[in-house]
Amino acid sequence: MEYINEKTNRIKLEKVDTVTVFWLFMLGSFLGYLIEMIFCFVKNGFFESRQGLLFGPLSPVYGIAVVLMTILFTPILKKNKLTIFLISSILGGLYEVVCSFVQESVVGSVSWHYPRYALGIFNGRTSLIYMLFWGVLGLAFVRYGYPFVIYLLNRVTASRVTRYTKVLILLLIINIGLSVVAVKRWTERTTGIEPQNRFEQRLDQTFPDTTMKNVYPNMILPK
Repeated sequence: MEYINEKTNRIKLEKVDTVTVFWLFMLGSFLGYLIEMIFCFVKNGFFESRQGLLFGPLSPVYGIAVVLMTILFTPILKKNKLTIFLISSILGGLYEVVCSFVQESVVGSVSWHYPRYALGIFNGRTSLIYMLFWGVLGLAFVRYGYPFVIYLLNRVTASRVTRYTKVLILLLIINIGLSVVAVKRWTERTTGIEPQNRFEQRLDQTFPDTTMKNVYPNMILPK
């Protein structure tokens, strides 16, 4: 494999490989979830689920963002902080807009909507205030997050990382797949659509409205 240094049997730094992408995704998903939970507590005085998947403290929106930052921002690692901040802010806002459209198109729901008083733009799909947050996140990741992940990966042998990663990727795919179909079925129930087969009946039994509301308390469903 290209990312294995044959002499040291450790991960190389030169290329962004599959293993690195996966762990960047996992780190971003977990930290995004953690940040959202803390923000919710500071803002509302209580903790509330900010999971993006049915199982585990993960928010894939942030995980994907971290992966994209790695791919797009590697060429600007040596740029000054203001440049990195501005690029991160703009791309972060556009990313939120795209994610919102994709979610609404695929499962018929929306996970966030920013009102005008929060300087929401693009019909509330992103916000000028949150674009600043993306700027800070991007700057922190480029300067500290990415080097830290690479450091951790290089602390263990490549064969061990690869073995664990394959298993976790499979579990993640199952988690994502179940989350998508469960949310889609939840949306259909809301609009009065009955289950069409045994699989959908099982989804209704395993992930009823109460369970889905606990996992996704802020999700906006069609009326």
